[in-house]
Amino acid sequence: MSLSETPWPGIVLCGLVALFCLLAYGSTQRRNVLYIALASVAFAPLFVLWDELVETESEIIGAAVVDMANDFRHGDVDGVLAWIDPHELKLKGVVYAAAELVDVTSDIRITAMDVKLIEGTNDATSDFRANADLNVKGFGNVGRQPTRWLLTWRKENDQWRIIGIDRKNPLTGDPIRIFDKSP
Repeated sequence: MSLSETPWPGIVLCGLVALFCLLAYGSTQRRNVLYIALASVAFAPLFVLWDELVETESEIIGAAVVDMANDFRHGDVDGVLAWIDPHELKLKGVVYAAAELVDVTSDIRITAMDVKLIEGTNDATSDFRANADLNVKGFGNVGRQPTRWLLTWRKENDQWRIIGIDRKNPLTGDPIRIFDKSP
């Protein structure tokens, strides 16, 4: 985790420096120690500002997953396909088939997002859970369905695109076929 992922390590460090300096001031009564404590307290909000201004690759991919889920929920197949690498025709076929087979009747809830950048490459993975109420052609309303997905991403020309889609058992994490019934 880098400093741009979360502001809390920097904030905690500033707080500890301030606390240490206040304790030192109590025993030494030296003003320069008090000034360091005040400076560290004043510096802490800069970590929050840094977190808001810097968007990491992991955050970009996480937002893309949410955008894509919203596109699928609202039947915008072209919006979903825009995230898939143009050379991945099989994956595009899977998206078309899923859009024909499933109608999402509630917002898709994305949880347990874990994005990992693969060192030394332009690739990343996003492992997440997605839950929604579904109507499945031929079966009708099947209620809330828990799913888990592993998407493999590749960054080309400053754009993240999906190059692999794997479905996992939401309980065990074992791979299952994309169109199999949820366990």
